[in-house]
Amino acid sequence: MIIRLKFLGSLQYDLKQQYLPYQISSEKSIREVVSELTQNPQFKELKSFFSESLDIKRSLLIFLNEQEISVLDGMKTKVKAEDTIAFIPVIHGGLF
Repeated sequence: MIIRLKFLGSLQYDLKQQYLPYQISSEKSIREVVSELTQNPQFKELKSFFSESLDIKRSLLIFLNEQEISVLDGMKTKVKAEDTIAFIPVIHGGLF
């Protein structure tokens, strides 16, 4: 089944793509999809946003079909055919 990956912000430049159809063998969780992606050298920049246990460790928002996954089931959220996962790095800065 095909899902769509969407990379925004600095990730679209680092990965040199914004939209990508992605083949998965069956319904999977976002954690399982991220696990596959971070093992692929094509997505090496994405790996830096996650800990070894695939928890988000840097400022990154993940959306499934325009809903932030924290309002769903987090990294356990299931992905099915035709879903879109968007990865959005968040940039902080400034003086206080």
